[in-house]
Amino acid sequence: MDEFEGGFLRNTAIGLVLALAAAIVYVWFR
Repeated sequence: MDEFEGGFLRNTAIGLVLALAAAIVYVWFR
């Protein structure tokens, strides 16, 4: 259970970072 939750939180954090990076790139090169 802990491993599953840890992986879920890690994937969520990675997703947020990628979304933020994509937003910055989109605005910067708009």
